Amino acid sequence: FLMHVIRNNDVKVYEISSKKSVPHWLDERKKRKILKSDQSLEHRIEILQDFSMPTSTTNVTVTPDCNYIISSGIYKPRIRCYDVNELSLKFERCLDSEIVKFAVLSEDYSKMVLLLNDRHLEIHSQEGMYYRLRIPTYGRDIVYDYF
Repeated sequence: FLMHVIRNNDVKVYEISSKKSVPHWLDERKKRKILKSDQSLEHRIEILQDFSMPTSTTNVTVTPDCNYIISSGIYKPRIRCYDVNELSLKFERCLDSEIVKFAVLSEDYSKMVLLLNDRHLEIHSQEGMYYRLRIPTYGRDIVYDYF
């Protein structure tokens, strides 16, 4: 699917349709050649597939390296990671309780901490949950200082 932007009286209208696109299996050199030859493909906007939650999204953040978008949602509580370069869902993890906030601890998605509404902090690595600890009071926010 591609999105076409039309401007009318300073109002942007987005048209989503299944127009011609560049095949993903081509190598970079051939993709550039096709993009240079066809002007309609040069000014396209591609959409991330499955960029939604079943009920509601509570938090969305971009990793510091800008290659991944991480979002959390409710019912069933889950966290999803989207690969911006591949325009696809990287992984999805379902949890036992809702996520209040989360923070990315590394440059990519490989290390993050989740603040849950049942007074727990979960530390996740690339493989899944690494450690879970209980905190004395309900948390409202979490911030990680890189320095």
